[in-house]
Amino acid sequence: MEETQHTFTEISQRIADDFLSTIVFIDECAYKQAPENDNDFDAKTVTDAFAKKGKICSVFAPEKATDLDNICSMLFKADAIVLDWRLNIPDDKSQPSTDLETDSDSDDERGQYTIPIIQQIVQDAENGKVKLIVVYTGETDLNNICQNLFDRIQSANKQQLNDRLEVKINNVKILVRAKYKEGKYSHSGDSLKQFMVKYEELPDLIVNEFSSLTTGLLPNFALQSITEIRNSTSKILGVFSKDLDPAFLGHCSLTCIDDGAELLSEVFGTAITELIDTSSINLNEWVNRWIEQIS
Repeated sequence: MEETQHTFTEISQRIADDFLSTIVFIDECAYKQAPENDNDFDAKTVTDAFAKKGKICSVFAPEKATDLDNICSMLFKADAIVLDWRLNIPDDKSQPSTDLETDSDSDDERGQYTIPIIQQIVQDAENGKVKLIVVYTGETDLNNICQNLFDRIQSANKQQLNDRLEVKINNVKILVRAKYKEGKYSHSGDSLKQFMVKYEELPDLIVNEFSSLTTGLLPNFALQSITEIRNSTSKILGVFSKDLDPAFLGHCSLTCIDDGAELLSEVFGTAITELIDTSSINLNEWVNRWIEQIS
């Protein structure tokens, strides 16, 4: 692919696409064989859509509130998270209390589990993590959901973009999008039709929206470098083989090296540098496209 034929935004989207690999969906209706309703979720169609794009897509359908504890710790590791607004699951009052405290003060009880989950993700991302969260719902009052999210998430740096149904907190972007139903449209106002997303459109939506968080010369370099390292993990492990342990220890003893960790850090850093130097990163071309775009 000749990058000279693409804008800087398109280059950034391609880099984000290469980087994004794990997308997690939380929807209690995912595997239910129930009569069709506005909150149905077709897990197979969704996973197939992401598989075609080379993405690992996991779909979890919690059956009770305590199921959310394990799910939350997993979400911290995901590149992108998609949540239903109304998680219609038992509150598990008869079970040991869950670590996830529900938002009993929320104006919209349908978000009683989704809001605390998002709050935890936002809190975990305070150290600089980049996260994309999509509230993908069959509910019709999208503006109210967006407002509810903005009101309930505590942060001094939050922004609300009503025309995009988006809430942004530092490096975290939260979108509200509607589940698309063929031949059915009950959302109030034609302006909300643009926020209805088909299952097949979800991969492109996530790539493009994640890219908007990372478009830039330095983020592009970091993302593509991380992708190159991740794609070469097996090769790197092959170079740092356990068969070399005796040679490493022998070298340390012969050269009187006290800090073997420092030596390994240097060797490992050199290996990573060589890997990135031989990658397809074309920084000069990026700079040219970046200048063209801001001119």
